[in-house]
Amino acid sequence: MTDCAATFPIGLRRALSGAKVLISAAALGFCLVYTAVAIGGNVTRVKPGPVVNGVLSVVSIGYLALVEGTLVAVLGANKEGHATDPWAARCVEKCTPGPRQDGFLVGAQSLVLCQVFILALLNIVDDPIPPGAQAPWGMEGVVLFLAQKGFIATFIAVVIGQQVLQLVAATNFVRWLHNPLAYVLVVLPAQAIDSLGLFHITHFIKYCLLTRRRPRDAGTQDINAADTPQLAEQLRPVPTLVEHDAQTMRQRVAWSCRVAVSTAIWVACAVCVFYAVGRGWTHPIVEAGSKPTTALVNTALLVVLWVYLCYCEAIQVSVAATLAWKRNAARGKGAAFNADAHPTAAANMELLFEDSQAKSFLMGRQVLVALLMFFLAGLTTVSPSARQSQGVTLFSLPELFQTVLLESGVVGIIFTVVGQLLCRVLAAADPWLYLSIPVLPRVTIYLCFATDKTGLFSVAYPLAWGINMLFGISPPALPVSAAADRDDDNSLGTSLVNVEMETMD
Repeated sequence: MTDCAATFPIGLRRALSGAKVLISAAALGFCLVYTAVAIGGNVTRVKPGPVVNGVLSVVSIGYLALVEGTLVAVLGANKEGHATDPWAARCVEKCTPGPRQDGFLVGAQSLVLCQVFILALLNIVDDPIPPGAQAPWGMEGVVLFLAQKGFIATFIAVVIGQQVLQLVAATNFVRWLHNPLAYVLVVLPAQAIDSLGLFHITHFIKYCLLTRRRPRDAGTQDINAADTPQLAEQLRPVPTLVEHDAQTMRQRVAWSCRVAVSTAIWVACAVCVFYAVGRGWTHPIVEAGSKPTTALVNTALLVVLWVYLCYCEAIQVSVAATLAWKRNAARGKGAAFNADAHPTAAANMELLFEDSQAKSFLMGRQVLVALLMFFLAGLTTVSPSARQSQGVTLFSLPELFQTVLLESGVVGIIFTVVGQLLCRVLAAADPWLYLSIPVLPRVTIYLCFATDKTGLFSVAYPLAWGINMLFGISPPALPVSAAADRDDDNSLGTSLVNVEMETMD
């Protein structure tokens, strides 16, 4: 009897997990079919035609999955440092920790957001339904509301475009990077995007923070040779203050110009976005009666959603740093966390340490961030019909500017990405800052827990397992020293959490 009582909770948990997977699989199937019907009925925001829309949607989701998987694999392979495969070695060489890895992360984040904006245009049902058309399957009410606000598109993008391939990549980093597409279609484009200089303001902020925190010799303010090799590598793009030759001065001028241009571009993008939202040209989240009221409400929502998205990005870095700190302290590699100095942060950390909740938080946060991205994609992308109905253009600029930059979402991407990256940089500089804010961290943590515990995204785990079995992907045989650093729980989700923590070591 005792044995039965002891095993019943385990069996019940397994049954509940199986039920969650079945419900998640059914929900995914319904969302895929519903979206296909919406594309076939030509009722999405952008209407290039059912065939073109379907092909572009599949390509965009596939590319999103490739970027997310490569992002996880590159960070993991960098930490383990045993990439012997030629293609994997190329990826690691291009993304070595320091400025190269920073540039890759900036470019990869831009590629991810670009795909989200494309999917928001191709897969979200137009609001209102175009004249002469009808809702998919004639279903209105809650289902149509979820389709028009982006919940269904978010669900598909998170499961197929993010979680499944991230879990596969976390199983074996080098095996993932063995695919030449990871290098050709992700690593090289990400580095190219960063080299444009559009996001150099984030590198500049990181440089300022590292310079402020660097060790200095007594009585001098110059950067000196006492710095650690890791810090010197991080600051390699920026010339040191003690060098005064002509080449160094030219490099400093070029760097400063890039930062100034990056800042000016971001400010211009912010002005364009707020102007378009204020004029009612974008896809509103809320209809509040008159046009001025709707514009005002959606402008306020834009600020709130953008700030909260930036906060969710920052708290991810804070939590990853916290987990890495705790693990290193347990291994004797660092000082223990001083709870008395950061009582609010310590209380929030306890929530993550209970019952290994870090995995649940990170998976739930990913869903929350994807949903916020889809909301912002609609709010920051100009609708051609809404703008043309007023017969004006932004600041009387040419139509080509409206089409290429505003209606394509490029301006919104730049506006959103810079905010995300800046908050991540600030969180890396002071991990306890965002965990010490009253109320908001705890609300966000519980919201992420609730999102993951619903089980709606549980189908990602068996799908990832099936892909691993199909292609023969298994965890690598690590050296004893590297294997000792891994957690005992070698599940897919834990491997993904390990990547988050290892990048903060």
